[in-house]
Amino acid sequence: PEWRGLLLGRFPRLAERVTVLPNCYPLEGEGSADEHPPAGDELRLLYAGQFTGSKYNNRVELLLNPLFLGSRDFPGRLRILLRGRFTAVDLREIAPWQAAFADTGHRLEVLPPVEGDTLREELHKAHGLLLLSATLASLPAKLFDYLPTRRPILAVTSTGSAVWSLAAEAPQLFLLPPGDSAAEGGVAAFLAACRSGVGGAQIPDRFHEDNCRQIFYAALESPPFTGRDRVHGPRV
Repeated sequence: PEWRGLLLGRFPRLAERVTVLPNCYPLEGEGSADEHPPAGDELRLLYAGQFTGSKYNNRVELLLNPLFLGSRDFPGRLRILLRGRFTAVDLREIAPWQAAFADTGHRLEVLPPVEGDTLREELHKAHGLLLLSATLASLPAKLFDYLPTRRPILAVTSTGSAVWSLAAEAPQLFLLPPGDSAAEGGVAAFLAACRSGVGGAQIPDRFHEDNCRQIFYAALESPPFTGRDRVHGPRV
């Protein structure tokens, strides 16, 4: 919907012609999630994806700084797994955070990327998931892997972004604006949920394949563009 709003800001006369068709959950991941893994003395947190290598050029510190501040007084140990294809810049930025977390009794590990069933297994083993979305209108692809697990998700994202708006449908999202000076409280609530699980976690229906199929077919059945409605340039 956020992309639709930006597009119609430029072409308001196309309001009746623009359909929002979101991505879908992976079919293999849509089944009911297993129970929340038992939390012993160590919580397992997983970040899957990229940082500066992504098209959004996410910076490591936007995620790790609030997590560090909010976990200093955590009565237990954290094992934080960063799994992805990281650039040399990412690795240089991650290194001092590994030392900082170690000083507070936690572990920060860098692991290679995995996909498919292996990724789903990793997600379900985690007590909590980490998300960084520095974009306003996009929903990161990894979110469609995260949500079906029903695990708590710590999401660093701008107020009013697409991810921020989604929290109304997915209470397992714990939101933090980038650079939030009160990050400790939000991180503490997230870590508490990682220990106990999230009551009432939801998998929003609008990203199921059946719902997206209906949207697509309805768009195909809508009247075609008239010459007056066309945007200048070749039709696709």
